[in-house]
Amino acid sequence: MPLTVELNVQRLAEELQYIRNYIQRPITINSGYRCESYNNTIPGSSSRSQHVLGKAADIVVSGMNSTQVFEQLDELQHKGKIHTGGMGLYDTFVHYDIRGYRKRWNYSSNSNVSYSNSTFTESPLVLEKEQKEKITETKSIQVKKVPIRLSSVLSGVGILFSTYIVYVYNYKRGLFDELIQRFLTLLDWIQSFY
Repeated sequence: MPLTVELNVQRLAEELQYIRNYIQRPITINSGYRCESYNNTIPGSSSRSQHVLGKAADIVVSGMNSTQVFEQLDELQHKGKIHTGGMGLYDTFVHYDIRGYRKRWNYSSNSNVSYSNSTFTESPLVLEKEQKEKITETKSIQVKKVPIRLSSVLSGVGILFSTYIVYVYNYKRGLFDELIQRFLTLLDWIQSFY
């Protein structure tokens, strides 16, 4: 299993543990990480499945039906308590993934579940002449400034850097070796001043 997939599985497990702690019920994972060859044997599975990336789990929560689980997860995502990702409603389980953007689908016999695949409504970029004439006054919007801590910025940079290093290590091995050599040369240069 590639290191990036292993890291995804770990992140997904942490999310599922948070969900389990929040709803205070046992969670059964019907399907988690799948290698490509196994994924291809599952009827209806996508070739771009998040399971292959280690980012998805099909889950059942004790004492809750799949609609209740789906709605609970949707609420947690909406509140920002868990990562934004994909959720699929099925009759006997819920698919949950951490793909990084909102995606919803309903393959259950319950058609009463409503959801949206976007988190915002886009307004048109170009207004028709009549619409422009109707706009007579603009309101100033007060923007609340959010303080940014240096530690948060550095943490984000560190995560991006470490993700890049994992990618280079797994997929661009020659470049990784070159980066290590340059880093060692830089260290030698810095030490020459002391």
